Amino acid sequence: MDFIAAESPFLPMDGELLWSDTLGNRALPTESALCLSRWHYDTLGIVHGNGDFEGVPGYSIDIWKRVPADPLFLKDEKLPVPDGYFHDEAGRFVWRSWYEYLRDMIGYRIELQHMEHEVADGRLRGRIVLVNKGFSAPVNPRPVYLKVGEAAHPLATDIRRWQSGEKQTLAFDMPAPDAPCALGLWMPDASPSLASDPRFAIRCANAIPFRDGVNILYPGARP
Repeated sequence: MDFIAAESPFLPMDGELLWSDTLGNRALPTESALCLSRWHYDTLGIVHGNGDFEGVPGYSIDIWKRVPADPLFLKDEKLPVPDGYFHDEAGRFVWRSWYEYLRDMIGYRIELQHMEHEVADGRLRGRIVLVNKGFSAPVNPRPVYLKVGEAAHPLATDIRRWQSGEKQTLAFDMPAPDAPCALGLWMPDASPSLASDPRFAIRCANAIPFRDGVNILYPGARP
């Protein structure tokens, strides 16, 4: 299956489990995680292999919901783990089921690592560092903008190349704004009919403000 691993970063990947996987051919969660990650799955159907739809319990997805994901296994196998994924808001360790892990990692999961900026000589300069902790890159092309107040400045990048585990550094250098304003990262849908709809914009997986489809990087005082 090496050819699938080689081609799947650049193609849409979708699949589903067997119709009747209670007859000794269940998809074990550890093996499933390795396959879904290696083959860069974008989506996975959950109708088959799921007791909620099959009508009786004991299918693969039912097992995924009961078995906790092992952070050490994920680390040893170099599977993506978002920062703080196994901790609650108070910093206490919490278990996540394999179902939760696979649900959260299938497709892309864009996280903000950090953003730095300065104003000097009438210019606004800086960089945004992102990482994709999901299994795959976004499938469709879409623009990426730095929002400076209400103005949108395009950033040079191809979001389809934001592969799993890779960091992306988006640099910017532009005239400084005349008045204090917020800085944000806007990744709208490429379709003109959907671009202004915040439901179709990419939201960073971090706990950062998200308003009108824009990930707020800097709240509004003059940088």
